[in-house]
Amino acid sequence: MKFLNNKKGMAIIIVLGAITILTALLVEFTFNTEINKLMTLKATQRSQARLNAESALQLAILRISIYAEALNLLGKNEQIKAAVKMEELAEIYSFPFIYPIPIPKKDLDLPARELISNFEKNMLLEGEMGLSTRSISHLININHLRISKNDPNSSLEVKGTTENKNSFDKKIIELIESKLKAEEESNEDFDLLYGSDTAELHMERIKYYISDENSYDSNYKTSVAVEYKDSLPKYAPLTSLSELYLIPELPNAIIKLLSSSLTTFGAKNVDLNTITEEQLFWIFPELDKEETKKYFSKKNSKTRPLHFSNIKEFTQLLASSTNALDESSITKRIEEFKEANVSFDVNPLLFEVVSTGKYNDTTINLKAIIEIPQEIIPPKISPLDQATQDCPEGFELNPTSQGPQEACRESPKKDKAGNLIPPEINYKSPRVLQVTID
Repeated sequence: MKFLNNKKGMAIIIVLGAITILTALLVEFTFNTEINKLMTLKATQRSQARLNAESALQLAILRISIYAEALNLLGKNEQIKAAVKMEELAEIYSFPFIYPIPIPKKDLDLPARELISNFEKNMLLEGEMGLSTRSISHLININHLRISKNDPNSSLEVKGTTENKNSFDKKIIELIESKLKAEEESNEDFDLLYGSDTAELHMERIKYYISDENSYDSNYKTSVAVEYKDSLPKYAPLTSLSELYLIPELPNAIIKLLSSSLTTFGAKNVDLNTITEEQLFWIFPELDKEETKKYFSKKNSKTRPLHFSNIKEFTQLLASSTNALDESSITKRIEEFKEANVSFDVNPLLFEVVSTGKYNDTTINLKAIIEIPQEIIPPKISPLDQATQDCPEGFELNPTSQGPQEACRESPKKDKAGNLIPPEINYKSPRVLQVTID
C-alpha cells in the first residue's frame, strides 16, 4: 500500500508532459508562421511581377499612341511622308523591349557603358519586364456575321442594305472553303471525316450562335436550331475564338483551321503588309502555289524586304508575280471586297501585345488586344456666297444640306494625274479591347 501511495516523481512527469505539449504547440506555431511568411512573400512577388507586366503594357500603349500620331502627321505632310519609310515607322510599336537590357557591356565603348549604367541606376523598376507587339490587322472579325437589329455595325444593317451582308457572308464561306480545300490536299482522311457538311453550313452555325434572338432568318434555321438540345446560342458577339467550341456540331478540326485567320475584334480591314498565304489564296483563288511563293519571296526578301506604303504598290507587286492577274483585275477584286465591307489598308490598326513581368522566381504574362480607332474627317461646310449665290471656290453643292449654312461642301481633291485623293483620316488614341492574364 505504501508503494501505491508513493507520489514521488509525479512532478517531473507533469513537467515533461507540459514540455511535450508546449513543444508541439511551438512547432505548429513556427510552421504556420513560416507558411504565412512564404505566402506573403509569394503574394508580394506576384504583385511586383504583375506591376512590371502592367508597366510593359503601358509602354506598349504609349508606343502605339506615338505611332498613331505619326500616321496623322504623315497624312498632313506629303514631304515628310515621302521621306519616311513605312517599315521604319512600324518599328515604333514593333521593336521588342527587354529590361534589364541584354547587352554585353564588355563589347561596348565607355560612353555607351556609362549610359546604360546610369539608366539602370535611375530605373525604379524592381525585377524584369519584356514586351512584344505584333499587328493582327490581317485577321477577319468573325463577329461581323452577326445579325442585330439594334446594332448599326451588324451585317444586317451595314449601309442599310442586305447586299453587303450577303457579300460578307459569301467571303466567309469562300474562306472556309479555301481552308477545307488546303487541308484535304494534305490530309486524305479529312474529307471522309468532315466532308459531309458544307462551308456554308459551318458559316450559318456561327452566324446563328452570335446573332440576336429572333433576328436570324435563313434556309438553315431549322436544321441549325435543332442542334441545340441541351444548350442555347449565345445571342451575342464572341469575346474569344475559344467560344466557337461551344457551338454544337461545329467540328473542332474546322475551328482549328479557321483560328489562324479570324479574330473577335476590330473592323473589317485587312493589312496588306501582314497578309498571310492563306488569306492571299482566299482573296485571289486564281493563284497557284508557285505564284504565291514568288510573291512572298519578293515581299519578304532577305536583302530588301518590301513594306507597302499604299495599295497600288501591292497591286504592282502581285501583278508582277503572276500571269493569272493584272493590276486591273486585282483592283476589281479589291472593290468586290469593299462591297462586302472588307477594306484593305497598309497601316495596321489592330495589335496583339504580350507583356511579361518577372520578380525573383515569379512570372506574370499579360496578353492584350489594342486598337487604333479611326474616323474620316468630313469635308468642310460653307454657305453660299452672298454676292454670286454660288458655292465658294473649291466647294460644291451639298446634297445632304440641312440648311443655308450647309449649302456647300468642300470638293473632293485630286492629284496631278486627276485621280481622287482619299479623304483625310484621323487616327485616335489607342484603346485596350481585352486583357488576359497568364
